[in-house]
Amino acid sequence: MANNPEALSLTTVRNTLSNVLLLSATAMITFVVASSLLRIPVTGVLPIMYFHVGCFIVFIFLFGFRRSLSFAPKTWAICVLFFAAGVFGLHAFGLLGNGIYLLIAASFYSSFILGSRVAIGFGVAGGGVILSYMYLATQNIYGFNVEQTTYSLSFSAWLTAFVVYTYIVGLGLFVVLYFFRYLQSLLLTQHDTIHSQSSQIAQSEAILQTVVNHLPYGIFWKDKALRYLGANNIFLAEYGLKHEGELIGKTDYDLTTTELADKFTAMDRSIINAQVPQIRYEEQHADGTGATLYSQVNKLPLYTKDKQLLGVLTAFHDVTERKLLALSAQHAQQQAELANQAKSMFLANMSHELRTPVNGLLGLIDLTLQTTLSPQQCEYLTRAEFLAKLLRQLVDDVLDLSKIEAGKLALESIPFCFVTIMQQVNDMFEHQAESRGIGFSCQFSGAIQLDLVGDPTRILQILMNLCSNAIKFTLQGNVSVSLHIEPQDSDAKVVIQVRDTGVGIAPERVDQLFEKFTQADDTVTRQFGGTGLGLSIVKQLVESMGGTINVHSELGQGAEFTVSLVFPINVEQPIVEEQNNQYIDLSMQRILLVEDNLINQQIAASMLQDHGAVIHIADNGQDALEALHHGDFDLVLMDIQMPVMDGCSAIKIIRSETKWRNLPVVALTANVMADDIERYKTMGFNAHLAKPFARHQLLQMVQNCLNK
Repeated sequence: MANNPEALSLTTVRNTLSNVLLLSATAMITFVVASSLLRIPVTGVLPIMYFHVGCFIVFIFLFGFRRSLSFAPKTWAICVLFFAAGVFGLHAFGLLGNGIYLLIAASFYSSFILGSRVAIGFGVAGGGVILSYMYLATQNIYGFNVEQTTYSLSFSAWLTAFVVYTYIVGLGLFVVLYFFRYLQSLLLTQHDTIHSQSSQIAQSEAILQTVVNHLPYGIFWKDKALRYLGANNIFLAEYGLKHEGELIGKTDYDLTTTELADKFTAMDRSIINAQVPQIRYEEQHADGTGATLYSQVNKLPLYTKDKQLLGVLTAFHDVTERKLLALSAQHAQQQAELANQAKSMFLANMSHELRTPVNGLLGLIDLTLQTTLSPQQCEYLTRAEFLAKLLRQLVDDVLDLSKIEAGKLALESIPFCFVTIMQQVNDMFEHQAESRGIGFSCQFSGAIQLDLVGDPTRILQILMNLCSNAIKFTLQGNVSVSLHIEPQDSDAKVVIQVRDTGVGIAPERVDQLFEKFTQADDTVTRQFGGTGLGLSIVKQLVESMGGTINVHSELGQGAEFTVSLVFPINVEQPIVEEQNNQYIDLSMQRILLVEDNLINQQIAASMLQDHGAVIHIADNGQDALEALHHGDFDLVLMDIQMPVMDGCSAIKIIRSETKWRNLPVVALTANVMADDIERYKTMGFNAHLAKPFARHQLLQMVQNCLNK
């Protein structure tokens, strides 16, 4: 019986129903006893009341021993008592009592638990009882314990009660019969479903085991006590096990060294205790030949479908090849970084070595232009100054390219106006274009007076490169620059177009324009010269500002470069224009110039003395410290790379002295890398001025530092 799932389920259902029936019957008999006792003052003590009390005692007994009794005796006792109570009810009260309902209940309850035959027996017996009392009542043979109405003693009343009883019992038994047939069918279907699902589970387990065994990973799982529950073939082979039975129930201490077992156990317990949701790590070990192997291990909690924790699932796979490739790539990256550092150091040194003579060249030309010259000499020097500035621009291009590649190009975010920039562009290139016999013009449209926020120096650099390029490749005709500014809420869209009527570019060569050290055609380099850096820098500067640059050109038809940028509109502070042509008075200002190069000494001193400054020259940092000890100065201009004592060593000593702590000191150097400038400011320099510098830049820097 116990091995039959269907019988066991039906027995369980019947036992549960009998307990529910017992509970409801006990509650009902308790109510009936209370009602009977409450009627005593009216009817007096009736014989049926003793029966009610007796039933109450029996039900209390059955309820107390319900767990030790099977469903059959409990149900028989309940149904017999209900039937007896129904008979006694009819006997004492006739149709005025609840006897008929108790007879119906006896039939119904027995049908649910004891079966349809017993229920039919109770039903037929109850019908016979009703017919018997109907005969006695209608023939006035029997008198009931309570007074009956005329209707209650009539044949029609008893016949109606009998018909209703028969209908309810018959319909109820019919429903119960089909309900139990449906229940039996459902149980059989459930049994078939369980059998089918069991077969499917067994098949799924076989498929899953096959899949797990053919995965390229080692997989194993443990219970919450960290005992092995299973593993795939890769793991079994790793530990020399022939089948899963040799593994199940064992722990890590049975398979490996104590040191490794402690390590694995600690990680598994952190998963079990929910300290970490997952553990992923790389493990290094040696194979039988001593070669180093690497494995990627992943541990995570193992749950049932109902989110009940079963244990720990671990998967591992060999990543030796990938690890060796990564180590090789890391080594290559380190070598590349070393090479990049060497390149940066070379560029910094080259910048310093080139900027120093260029500074001297530009400075001497500037000083010479301040003297009395013939028109021819002035023209020659003006051209020499242009070439020197071109050389300086070439050095700047190389350095800018290095900064961009290293990701160290810092863009300013200050207020500016495009009108000022376009005026500078016009002043720079108008004379140059006229000297080549071509026209040059700047055109404006839109909100050109709008104050924007960005980096005006880099914008000017973009325009200078584009205009210089356009003029260089234009032999006849003209070069035009157009600017259109269109406000858009809090931003403004800026479109710059540089057009020329030059040699043009073949369509298949356009894509090469923005590559470093390349030009549209090899013959262009021989005919026009150039390094091919300008447009590459322009493109990267434009993209650093979040803009775009496009080119449209045809061979022999000129070219048109279009730059689109977006800048925030300045709404906070007004733009203060620097007046480069305004005379700066440095009368009676004592300035200490620390410079080891004689030409640079002469240039800087002459520029400052022309504006009234009193200059004292020191050849190195040590001489500068001695000069500071013997005299008072308003400002110090100090080179960085000098013999005996360099500028960095000197500034540390100067800032260590209380009396010089607020003395303005400017780093006047050819070192212009962003890291260098930041380092100088950290050391204590108030400002930085890069060589080569123009006269107005030097004077403006000096004035700014003196006015602070």
